Amino acid sequence: MLLWLPLIETAGQQFWELTGEFPGEPKIGIAIAADSILFAGLTDGIIRSPDDGGSFQTVLKASAVHSMYVSGSGVILAGGTGRIYSSADLGSSWDSVPVSSAYPVLQIIENKEGALFAITGGYDDTGYKGDGVFHAPGPGGDWEQRNGGLGSYTGSEKIAIDSNGRLYLAVHDHFVTGNGGLFISEDNGLHWEHVAINIDGKNDVEDRMKIEFTTGLSISPGDSVYLSFQGIAGKGMVRLNLKKHIGDVKGSGNWSVFTLMEPEQWWLDRTLYNIFFSGDGLWYSSTSGSLHTGGTWYTRDGSSGWEQVTQNLGYYPQGGRDPQYYTEDAKGRIFMVQFMGERVFTRTAYQSPVALPPGTSPATMTVYPNPAMRGQSVSLAGSRPEAGPFFLFDGTGRKVADLSVFGEPVQFPAPGEPGMYYLLTAGREKNSVIKLVVL
Repeated sequence: MLLWLPLIETAGQQFWELTGEFPGEPKIGIAIAADSILFAGLTDGIIRSPDDGGSFQTVLKASAVHSMYVSGSGVILAGGTGRIYSSADLGSSWDSVPVSSAYPVLQIIENKEGALFAITGGYDDTGYKGDGVFHAPGPGGDWEQRNGGLGSYTGSEKIAIDSNGRLYLAVHDHFVTGNGGLFISEDNGLHWEHVAINIDGKNDVEDRMKIEFTTGLSISPGDSVYLSFQGIAGKGMVRLNLKKHIGDVKGSGNWSVFTLMEPEQWWLDRTLYNIFFSGDGLWYSSTSGSLHTGGTWYTRDGSSGWEQVTQNLGYYPQGGRDPQYYTEDAKGRIFMVQFMGERVFTRTAYQSPVALPPGTSPATMTVYPNPAMRGQSVSLAGSRPEAGPFFLFDGTGRKVADLSVFGEPVQFPAPGEPGMYYLLTAGREKNSVIKLVVL
């Protein structure tokens, strides 16, 4: 059993830990200023912590706060309804500038020249609406609308900017006409151009996608666009995660599909929210859903190898989970809040989520069915290093089962919670590992 000590020691560490204090109001965003001053947005203001979340104090009271951003010059910005708040002195004092919209300011970003872009959107009695995109030359400047080319599709959901300064905008299309979805702008939002989303349908779905709403829009350090959405292809619904290099977004080539849970119907996957790219190369994202299906997702391999974390995330009054927001300080410490959750979470960026034992190699076995349903009987086929016990670990490295199966055939029940699991076999010379997905 000495072979398993490195993994079991890692299992004692939770993927997410709680900060020392977290005032119990619903959170909507989080940001770091001056490398170490932590700000968390609330539904009625902003709180600040100078000591890694050990203590917080209220620094802004406002009628509504919907988003947070720290500019390259260190100005803290908060999107309200009809205005944007800003502080140039780490939250000690605040100004506000009006925005010509009755809808929430959902996201603020900045280009290399320091110009700011904000998007507006939200639901009313008739559906999802918004006043599109606003631009300001910098913090404290006047915000002007920039919606050229959007037409009536101004209910904005996500905005991103690539290394070349091109803007990407996702807008809601309630009736799924195919005219909403993804737009790009080469001139700082003065004119927007609609982007067609085509994939290799594998004869299962129609190639051309019609986007209804977008959950995630991110640009990776490797200059790829990551887009997650729900929509329609042909006469059927699709939920997809796609990627494409920024140099080919306007081209006729297909977008690549990447999956989270590898469902049998690959076009009905869980969709990621915006991806956060940490300094040590770990990617963080999240999905909404129940306490079993919603939570953190992470990867070190780009768009492949996503793992899920549902443990230690707390409970919502509605019994589910919603998007997560992330930030990182100068020491590589990650902070996270869940939308409308009360807690503030943290972890060290360079802490490995799963540490496999020395001598572990890819398994020559196969496990089926894979994915498996909760509690379903799972079987192993193929060769293993030698007869020995089996151990099952979840995505955080916590051992969840000691199977101790020595005979043939090898069968065991799938875990009772959905997620990514690691099945390991212990041998005298080496160990083997295989991934098991539970739905």
